[in-house]
Amino acid sequence: MVRWRQRNVRAAGTQSLQPVLRVWEIQKELNRQSPWPLNIQEQSLVTALDGDHAAEAKFVDYLGALYAQRPPDLVVAFGAAAGRFMQQHRAELFPTTPMLLAAVEVRRVEPPMLFERDVVAGVRYDQVAAIENVLRLLPETKAIAIIIGNSPLSDFGLASTNGYWVRC
Repeated sequence: MVRWRQRNVRAAGTQSLQPVLRVWEIQKELNRQSPWPLNIQEQSLVTALDGDHAAEAKFVDYLGALYAQRPPDLVVAFGAAAGRFMQQHRAELFPTTPMLLAAVEVRRVEPPMLFERDVVAGVRYDQVAAIENVLRLLPETKAIAIIIGNSPLSDFGLASTNGYWVRC
């Protein structure tokens, strides 16, 4: 009889409905394909969205304590905020655990912070193409309202347009 050791997978994501649904879909597929039982634990990074450094430090302490005795076999950082968080705190939290950065804007990945066994399944969001597509599909459009958040990730998104939105 073959006995499989339970595998621990930690998924980190931001606190919004869409990433939670994607993480759930990933969990479902991993469980379907895995030959052994999986213990998939999702940790939402609420602190990563508002820049609260004190809360983020406490969250790092919490994760360190939670996984001190049994680190995960894989860390999945899903989305921009989770990717940034894991790149910043990876060395202190999970230095020997492989990591998947999923659905992270490739321009936000810092290659020197990746370890040998890490993988990036990144995306490239082209804001200019998004606006041009709207104008091509709806040529009568005269004004487009773009609403962004007030976070370092939102600042990055706005800066990456090089003022294109203002010129439209």
